[in-house]
Amino acid sequence: MKLKYLITFGLTSYASYQLVKNRQQLKADYLESKKAIQAAKSDLDNIKKNLTIIKQERANLDNLSQDLKYKLRVFSQESQAHLAEINDRLTKYQHEH
Repeated sequence: MKLKYLITFGLTSYASYQLVKNRQQLKADYLESKKAIQAAKSDLDNIKKNLTIIKQERANLDNLSQDLKYKLRVFSQESQAHLAEINDRLTKYQHEH
């Protein structure tokens, strides 16, 4: 049993030594990772805001699209009526001459 404790103590001591030896690099890596996580969270928040804006604008575009389709249908009907009237008048003048 003493051997098991000695091995555990030795490995723990070595790990502690390595942590202390590389503490500056570990600290720098930790801070860099923390900054990267904060940047990712910020990016995620921006993406969520942009998605909300896109959804709102899509609803506006859908409304505009429906409005334009209606106006195009009305214009087409009116233009057909005007073209029919023009054709009637042209027909009258062509038969007179």
